[in-house]
Amino acid sequence: MTEALDASEAVLDFVSAARDFCDFVERAASVASVAERLARGRAVLARLVAAATALPPSETRSDTIALWDGRPSDWPGFGPHDPYGKVFNPRVDDDRVAGSLSDDFLHIYTVLKRGLVSLDAGEAGDAVWEWRLHFDQHWGEPAVDALPALHRACVATAGASAAAVAEQPNLRVRTGGLVEETKITLGVYGPDLEPSAISTQLGVQPTRQRRAGEPRKVGPPWREGAWLFTVSGEKPRGPEEVAEELLGALPVPDHAAWAELRSRHRIRVSVAVFLSGMNRGYNLS
Repeated sequence: MTEALDASEAVLDFVSAARDFCDFVERAASVASVAERLARGRAVLARLVAAATALPPSETRSDTIALWDGRPSDWPGFGPHDPYGKVFNPRVDDDRVAGSLSDDFLHIYTVLKRGLVSLDAGEAGDAVWEWRLHFDQHWGEPAVDALPALHRACVATAGASAAAVAEQPNLRVRTGGLVEETKITLGVYGPDLEPSAISTQLGVQPTRQRRAGEPRKVGPPWREGAWLFTVSGEKPRGPEEVAEELLGALPVPDHAAWAELRSRHRIRVSVAVFLSGMNRGYNLS
């Protein structure tokens, strides 16, 4: 038994946005410029999120949902802009985790396409139910996480393109003085991480550490352990000097040892700069 699509403006807007998003993913390989893919991806994702928030509640009419898990084999992604950092739960005190714009887009694409398959098969209620329920509980999170990363990537590529067109030298003009403070953290993370073992392996004691399951100030216990080594400095010491201090505190690089550490744990270097005014600047080689 099939049914007509609820012709409400909200549903029709979302269907149009979903088809537009899927069409972008399926045709992205024909767009050679990463900057153009970023700009188009930001536009279709922003429209999709806005349309999803207006979807009305719905109920599924059938016992089964259309199965579909195909993905374009030539999806090119967003090149060097794919990885980004995000907070797992911004409502609690949580560490940043790694995200991928390409993975987010393919995940959202799969959910949308599954609903479109139901819609095109005549099960309109199932399609709206699939989209609305899973936006709140599933695909909405990567969608809203990806938007700020896309926006920053678009701004960065637009600036690089403008500089190339103007044939400007690769210089940074400092008009407002140095940044006030810099903090650089080397972090090693893992669900079974033992901080003392990392200290022994690296020959450095952490400035902070924790084990999986330890309580935090707000929210659930930590999901993974962490070994954190932070170096900070205030002006006139900038990010360059702080980075040199952090690297100098570590043992002579042993590529095999770092490779072995990466095979067991996640490693991240975080750089934070703090400004008390506008137009602060710094150099980081």
